Amino acid sequence: GVGEGKPSTVDDLRVPVVVHFAYNKSLVGNETAGVLARVSQILRDYPQVTVVLVGHTDPRGSDRYNEALSKRRASAVRAYLVASGVQQKRITDEGRGKRQTLNADAELIKAYALDRRVELRFENLPPVTKTERQQIDLQPDH
Repeated sequence: GVGEGKPSTVDDLRVPVVVHFAYNKSLVGNETAGVLARVSQILRDYPQVTVVLVGHTDPRGSDRYNEALSKRRASAVRAYLVASGVQQKRITDEGRGKRQTLNADAELIKAYALDRRVELRFENLPPVTKTERQQIDLQPDH
């Protein structure tokens, strides 16, 4: 019925639309897993929602290498969501390599960290949700 399984706090209704990765990595880190746990909760609460995952890299390295890395990042996010109970058919993933860097207005190390990301494009999110470009899982180079 109405109101069943809905998140209870305002904070739960903030939907992250980006997660980040370490340099040259496609592993979902601990902080990122925490962010994706919120995403999967929202996807389970609202079965009408679908998501497109778009992987990206920072501008370093060859086009070909980054194309593959960006796909691995999107696939890693999809695997996490599926493992946490989201139906595979609701998730599409693709890689864009380094073609869509953010040109972030930040110092280079942070700009690169912002580029190493998977963007989450949701369809049919309920109007009560608010999207956020969270940075809690940002992983700058050491």
